[in-house]
Amino acid sequence: MSFDDKSWSDGFSKVVRSSFWIYATSFLNNAFGFIFWLLISFIAGPSIVGIISAISSLANFFAGILNLGVPVGLIRWLGHSIGSGKTDEAQKFFWSGLLFLITLIVPVSLVLGFMGYIGLSFSRYSPLTLVFTSMFLIFSLKVVVTSLYIGYMKTFPYFLSTLIGQILRIVVGVLLVLIGFGWIGAAIGYLMISLTMTLVGIFYIAELIGFTPSFSTKHLLQLLKAGIPSWIPNVIVTIGQQLAVISVFIMIGAAETGTFYVAFTIGSFVIGIALAVQQIMFPYLSGLTDGRKRAAWNSVRVGLAFTMPLVVGVGLFPEYILGLLGPSYTVAWLELEIIMFSSLLLVFTSAVNNLCYAYEKYHYVLLIGLAMSIPRLILYVFLTPIWGSTGTALSLAIGSVTGILTALTIAPKIGLNFNWQALTSIFIAPLATGIPLGLLFKLFIPKLWIVGLSATIILNYIILMKLKIIAKNDIVEIGKAIIPKKYQPTIYDLAKPLIDLIYG
Repeated sequence: MSFDDKSWSDGFSKVVRSSFWIYATSFLNNAFGFIFWLLISFIAGPSIVGIISAISSLANFFAGILNLGVPVGLIRWLGHSIGSGKTDEAQKFFWSGLLFLITLIVPVSLVLGFMGYIGLSFSRYSPLTLVFTSMFLIFSLKVVVTSLYIGYMKTFPYFLSTLIGQILRIVVGVLLVLIGFGWIGAAIGYLMISLTMTLVGIFYIAELIGFTPSFSTKHLLQLLKAGIPSWIPNVIVTIGQQLAVISVFIMIGAAETGTFYVAFTIGSFVIGIALAVQQIMFPYLSGLTDGRKRAAWNSVRVGLAFTMPLVVGVGLFPEYILGLLGPSYTVAWLELEIIMFSSLLLVFTSAVNNLCYAYEKYHYVLLIGLAMSIPRLILYVFLTPIWGSTGTALSLAIGSVTGILTALTIAPKIGLNFNWQALTSIFIAPLATGIPLGLLFKLFIPKLWIVGLSATIILNYIILMKLKIIAKNDIVEIGKAIIPKKYQPTIYDLAKPLIDLIYG
């Protein structure tokens, strides 16, 4: 079978090119996050990771509920205004959205901070953790800066501010933990990212929008109209995801929360390629007038084809990868496996969701979101006390199963058909070759597990390329999108013999 679809290749190139710095930002967050928690865990153990992840999850929980979809609406209307040359409209949309979010988020943040200040606590959340939750929530307002970058298609500042913030997080956080500040030092370090993004954002607000706040009820209503259809399912998903971490923290404790959080982060990073493609496909599909269903299917194919070799590799060596953070993390190997399985299913539900958005079938989007999150919320209560973080991971996975079953029943109604022959190859080929090779290394030469992991991943990519599941055009267009033009001829000449050898 062959997937060298010229129309898709052109579109895919645009998707990759316009979102490269977003991909790079995601990579920075995961890579630096891994380094940060590796150092913190080495110095102070997993309990600190658990406390910070619980604080962050509670803040994200409130922020997700309170934003009412305004950040999504901002991206839509900023892009529309700039594309139409109406910079004054962009200014009204931006300030209306920001001022509205301030009126929602700041009061809740102040209440949390005041509760902590007077010594109140909530379950395992101590007064001081509530104070830091308040600070994390205030800084969640930086989301409007992210919307500004994406709406204006100026995503390099997003990457730059994240890079600076991540470096400061490691330097400040690790230093404060080393000198005895414990989780408070790690929390202050964690805030460096938000602080940097806010400061850099102020500069770009001045350059792109200007500091002349102007609130317009009309513009706010347009933001809400565009954002709420995405907010309803997103808030359900946010509740499900953040309650996963919060449930472990409240019911089990900080140490197990830390191991679960790390497993969740690694699992999300491994599946990140496929989910990132779906994230960018949301605005891309909405902008298409023809070929939406074909593009949606190809996004699933490409995302899974570039992800499955990683999933198989990590799935064969989970305890070794987790062990890089310390022996106490290896117990989360099963959670990592379950989370990767759960996240793989989200690729399908995301593709159906994106197409439903493009066709303005918002009731289907809501239905899929409910099908995923309601089982998760119910099962957290029952499974987490019994099986700890493994029960939480199982709750996530069961929600993903009910979500994909719902999505697969909706897909035919919007004309989306999956190529099951290709999908079978995407799943079976990496498993058939990866499992024997991985077991060979695990059983006979476990000290060379990194070699086994690398060999498994590389071999599976080659096989998927030989099967033309990863099409030659996919490789070419990705290269054109991310390699600077002046280097493209040189790199192409170097890579051409290998590409020709693989594809024949």
